[in-house]
Amino acid sequence: MTLENTFSQRTYVHVDVLPTLPEEARKLVNHAEDFTKLRRGEHFNVIRFANDGSYLSLLDYGGFFEDPFPELRQSWAVDLAKAEVTYRTYSDSLNPPILHRKELLIPSSHPRHEEYAALTAAARANWAIRNATRIGFKQQWVELLYSKGYRIVGHQFVPLANDDSIPVNSASPESPSVARHLTALVRYAFSAPIQALARYGFLERGVSVFDYGCGHGDDVRGLRENGYKPLDGILTLPPKTRLKKPSSSISVS
Repeated sequence: MTLENTFSQRTYVHVDVLPTLPEEARKLVNHAEDFTKLRRGEHFNVIRFANDGSYLSLLDYGGFFEDPFPELRQSWAVDLAKAEVTYRTYSDSLNPPILHRKELLIPSSHPRHEEYAALTAAARANWAIRNATRIGFKQQWVELLYSKGYRIVGHQFVPLANDDSIPVNSASPESPSVARHLTALVRYAFSAPIQALARYGFLERGVSVFDYGCGHGDDVRGLRENGYKPLDGILTLPPKTRLKKPSSSISVS
């Protein structure tokens, strides 16, 4: 069996694809279900076939359609020739395997196929999904995203400095401590430079901020309402112009 979703001599399919597979593959799954007393959709949602036909695995990925990179919760490796089943659970794992490129496991007619494919395309175009040993587990994947300055919201990559939902002084994905006096800041649509200044601790109550290229002044208004002292700036400011009043921080919008 050779399909588009074949990796390392193994073929992955979602249970929704089973009716379209060759009869031999469907029979294997039926035999595995009879042998293990498991049922598709209830106990597992992905099947992994060994291309040499020696065995298949029944995989349970939590939130397959909801999570951009679903975590593997449990698996059953079934060897029908030897009448053996090997069970593994990842329910207590802090670093479970995760699934990439899930659009390849579902029918192309699925209503969310394009959404999933777009996520994969974005990752491949930028930096991710090249080293399977690094991205195949949750912690390594999150660390890679964070090191590149991204996190995932829904099925999209969002630059950390543009993401309103992260506490502004978070140092890492594993240490989301919140500076309570800054929490109001993220309720405004601040620009990436302002959010970055706040995230890395350069904004404190009472500091002044010079916004060079302030556009419509959204940052200035938001900062003022949050207790900062913003100074307006314009892009046409002549070279070597001196600020009339020293500023603690400068934002270039």
